[in-house]
Parts: sequence; structure tokens; C-alpha cells
Amino acid sequence: MGRRNRTSNDSDEDDIEAGYLMRRVKIRKIEPQQAADNPKKLSDEERAKRRKEKKLRQKLKKKAAKATTETPTPTPTPTATATPTATKPTPPQEKISPSKISSKPKPPKPLTLHTLPMGVKYYDLSRGTGPVVPHRSRITVSYIGRAVDEKGPVFDRSANFSFKLGKGEVIKGWDIGLQNITRGTTRVLIIPPKAGYGSKDLGSGRHKDMWFQINVK
Repeated sequence: MGRRNRTSNDSDEDDIEAGYLMRRVKIRKIEPQQAADNPKKLSDEERAKRRKEKKLRQKLKKKAAKATTETPTPTPTPTATATPTATKPTPPQEKISPSKISSKPKPPKPLTLHTLPMGVKYYDLSRGTGPVVPHRSRITVSYIGRAVDEKGPVFDRSANFSFKLGKGEVIKGWDIGLQNITRGTTRVLIIPPKAGYGSKDLGSGRHKDMWFQINVK
């Protein structure tokens, strides 16, 4: 009751209508996939993302093509170069001011005159580096004797004279003036008459001093 009896025509129409509805459902399910493939229906963010990906692919293709076309340049082999020998720097020379340069030679240091017993005096022209001559031992000297001073007339000389020091083999002035002398020393003795030859005239008058330059060997 209340149902309409379906005829064959009604059933065909229902099937057609059902098929149409099924197709509509299928079309609606496919629409999102088609929208993803269709760039016109993409969102702004997806478009920007695709543009970036496209640019990146194009950039990578350009780099790959450039790498294949460019040939690597051969690296130059290092050649052996002669290493310069190190030279020592010359030390700077000290500049001497004109005030320090003097044409006049420096005056010699004043000689020290020593006085001994009996008025004997001496000074050393040079000091030897040898040992001290012991008392009462044999000594060899070369000497020259002048009257009064170093400018007086020569009255005695010898190149090789030997005697025992302190034994009285020479005048008293020698035994007194040559005590504790070192070998190699050149000494000048100024001997008064009382320690020498007394009143004997040696060519410049009586009672005159004697001047001896003695080199101890």
C-alpha cells in the first residue's frame, strides 16, 4: 500500500539516475588530484615552492654542464731555486767624533823613581814576566854606564855580563839596586859616588853620580 509498482521503464530510469550519481561521486573524488596537477588551482605557497625547486634544478644543470666543459688547468711543478746563503750582518761601526781624534801622541806615563839605602835610586823602563832573581844567585845582564845622567859620556858597557847578586862581585849600588828584580826587566840605576867608585873620575869629574841602564836576562 502506498508503493508504486515499478515497471520496466521505471527501473531503467532508476538505474540511469543511480549511474549518474555514482559518476558524480567519482568526479568529486578525482577533483582534488586534478587540482593538484593543475597549476591554475594551486595555492600561492605551492606556486612559490615549485618556482624555487625549478630554479634550483636549472642551477644544478648549469653547474654540471660547466664542470664538464671546463678542462682542469695543470698545476705548475715547483722548480728548485737556489737558496741564498745567509750573510752575517756587518756590525755598525762606531762613529768617532772629531774631538776624539788628536794628531798629538799621548805623553808617556811618568816613571816612578824609588830611593834605596845609600842614596841609590832606580826606575823601571819595562818589567819582565820572568821569575824573581834569588839573592846570592848568578845573574846575567847587558848594560851601559854613563857619567852623571842618560846624556853623559859612556864609560862602560857589556852585552853579556854575569855575576852573583849580593856577593860583593860588583859595586854596592848594583847589589842594592837589583834586589828582587824579575828576569826580563830593564832597570835604570842612579848610583851616588859612595855606592859606586868614590872619588874616581869617570870622565866627567870627581864625585859625580853614575847612570846605568841594565837589562836582566
